[in-house]
Amino acid sequence: MKRKLRTLVCALSATLLGVLAITTNSLVAGATANDASATKLLANALSAARKESGCTYTTTFSLAGHAYVLAARAGSSAGEQVISYDGAQIDLRLVGDSIYIYANAAGVKLQFGEADPTWAHRWIVLTSSDAKFKEFAAGVLLGSTVSELAPAELSTKVAQKTIDGASVVALSGKPNATIGLSAGKETLYLSSASRHLPVKLVVIDKPPSEVSKLTITFSHWGKAAVVATPSGATPLGKTTLPD
Repeated sequence: MKRKLRTLVCALSATLLGVLAITTNSLVAGATANDASATKLLANALSAARKESGCTYTTTFSLAGHAYVLAARAGSSAGEQVISYDGAQIDLRLVGDSIYIYANAAGVKLQFGEADPTWAHRWIVLTSSDAKFKEFAAGVLLGSTVSELAPAELSTKVAQKTIDGASVVALSGKPNATIGLSAGKETLYLSSASRHLPVKLVVIDKPPSEVSKLTITFSHWGKAAVVATPSGATPLGKTTLPD
């Protein structure tokens, strides 16, 4: 279970994007739901999302009776994820070619897979030459976050929904493998506005998965992620943590 959670932390963390509300009387100007294929609609939505300067999103799920919450800001060249799970607190920042991690003792164990309170409440920095860099960077920047959204085996059905009073277009399929869940159903809700930006993503998994429902909710599209570079960080290779 610890290993599975760590896999989710790296795949989601550093990760994921979601989609919430809006009804589809205007899938494409002057077109109906039958005129716009699910494949084309998804491609256009993800292309529009990649062109944005940034967004914020929140990922939530429950594992072993504890809530996992990831609050993120994702931009084209910088991003930040603040993670909370079962007492663990992690602040992960990607700025330029470096990843900075600040965590409490439980967070150090969750992020690095090894308990070493020596490095709790201290900034640790990884560069692209570190073996764990790619793993920790997954999903932090806007481009990699968007790449995790597309449902696998996309259904041809395009549904019109209303969520929280807003109209959305719902696309569904199997979960995107990069999320860390492979069974069940994924539904991506896109704004019915012309660019169809992601509003919410919901994955309903099934046994033997320990995560029954994962939700990612997006907001503030077009807001760039301005992330401060921590000072005095210790390179991972100079710590006693696994590198």
